Amino acid sequence: MSHPSAQSTFDYSQLAFDWRAGFFAAIFASFQRGEQSPDIDIVHREVLDRLLLERGVGMDIWDVLVREKLVSAWHHQLRQLVPVFSYSTELIFPQ
Repeated sequence: MSHPSAQSTFDYSQLAFDWRAGFFAAIFASFQRGEQSPDIDIVHREVLDRLLLERGVGMDIWDVLVREKLVSAWHHQLRQLVPVFSYSTELIFPQ
């Protein structure tokens, strides 16, 4: 497996930005269609796969294991944000 930056200039920050925006766009579209809440892992993976395909990063470059690790990283990030978010909402919306 090779690294995308070894093949061309690869903008990781833009990928992260587009991935996050794509995730929320997909979730919003799902809710607009009246669907039940989708599995966020599936949505993250579908959006990531689409973005990587658009950038020419195939499974031969970032395989299933790499992509699963990237999706899993969102959970780690979320676990760190939940206490901050909970505390923030208590400050904004005191009961």
